[in-house]
Amino acid sequence: MPQFRRKVPFSGKAKKEQLKAKRNATRSKNSDDECESGKEAPSVQQIHFQAVSKGRNNKYALKFYQESKDVINERKKRAENEIVKMPESALEVDATEYYPEGLEFPKRPYWEYGWSRERLEANETNYFKNYLEKIETDFDRKSLGYFELNLETWRQFWRVLEMSDIVLFIVDVRFVPFMFPPSVYTYVTLKLKKSLILVLNKVDLVPSSVIEAWQQFLKDNYSDLTVVLFSNLPKGSKKNSQKCLEGALSLYEACKRVVNGAINIG
Repeated sequence: MPQFRRKVPFSGKAKKEQLKAKRNATRSKNSDDECESGKEAPSVQQIHFQAVSKGRNNKYALKFYQESKDVINERKKRAENEIVKMPESALEVDATEYYPEGLEFPKRPYWEYGWSRERLEANETNYFKNYLEKIETDFDRKSLGYFELNLETWRQFWRVLEMSDIVLFIVDVRFVPFMFPPSVYTYVTLKLKKSLILVLNKVDLVPSSVIEAWQQFLKDNYSDLTVVLFSNLPKGSKKNSQKCLEGALSLYEACKRVVNGAINIG
């Protein structure tokens, strides 16, 4: 029969290390389980086309391709490499390299008001499936960034574009070409014939020279685009509040110019 062991003093530091080890073990197990389920790349038939329940909790859940365990492990190994400091010139990028020709966002397919809901949804589902198959055929998935695979999210995007008089597209000023697909500009301004305002957010995080460079780039490449600067500074000082107010007023004035003063925000 086992004997009772005498209790050993347990310091706060030891307790903290025990909890840390337990969390790491749990995190590692969850990561391995997720990777095992995604060893093989998922096919487009597994994409989340429609909510499976009547509730809205899962309807707009983010859906992405799941990376294999080998890919994740390789990234972990690279993360352990020594950090090499690069020259400032390494920060310069070709603004056109992120969206090569043929890589566009899914657009709402042709439809008619007289169609039933079932026909409309079936048409959109078939279009989206073909869109993803074409992406997989034309491009190496490893070279692509994350993009939304939930059709419900795209449906909402289509309807927002159709219902809006002015489209506001917000991007981080540090990643302008990465976050602003040229196909969005072309579709909104040429196909839908609507005004597009690009909001460069977080301008307080970069030098003024960077802001001016992006403004000039956008002016040269997107003639019908209105650009507005916006600062998302934390609360706490009158100076920060004033800058946030200036950004909101600039956006309001830009909307007024687009509609020749006939703005209605009521």
